[in-house]
Amino acid sequence: MTAARCATRVPFERLAGWWLREPGPAPGADDALEEHLFGCEACTARLEQFAALADGVRRHARAGALRGAVTPAVLERLAAEGVGVKRYALEPGGSVACSAGPRDDAMVVSLRLPASAVAALDAASAAAATTPPWRLDAVFSSGGLGPSGRVEDVPVASDGAVHWVEPGAYVRTLPDHVLEIRLVAAGPAGDSEIARYTLHHSARGE
Repeated sequence: MTAARCATRVPFERLAGWWLREPGPAPGADDALEEHLFGCEACTARLEQFAALADGVRRHARAGALRGAVTPAVLERLAAEGVGVKRYALEPGGSVACSAGPRDDAMVVSLRLPASAVAALDAASAAAATTPPWRLDAVFSSGGLGPSGRVEDVPVASDGAVHWVEPGAYVRTLPDHVLEIRLVAAGPAGDSEIARYTLHHSARGE
């Protein structure tokens, strides 16, 4: 199901900051965002998704229910609340050996985008009202041994990365496999690959 689109397209991290009561980027910005949310079904739906994630984030992580793209603020909150998080960071085209041990409540993979792609996303957001929309999708492929499928409209954090969380309990059930993640720009003309990343998962968690 495709959610309603927003011409303004408030950045995901701005919505998260507003929900977590972080100060707005300028005087009056919070009031303007609140007014926008009252009239925008798409942004309200995105905010509700984040609120469900952020509300009781420690409980969700330890229960194995925390999965998806999150902001650095959520990662900081997880650390502050004592959640066991194993983190991996990948540059475009990079690969890493990964696993989840018995103390890892969650595994985070930070996928850094090329600077040109971040600039293009910013430009697309600014011109959304006058140009055909496009979005950033994540495509997962693991030969049926791990996560697979497509996630639409993946948010990019202000540090130029997608921070993807998987429950540690789920990761520990997976056999050895190779997971390929592709970030693609999905638009009216089809997909255009931005970057790909490879994770070599070991079932022998450490």
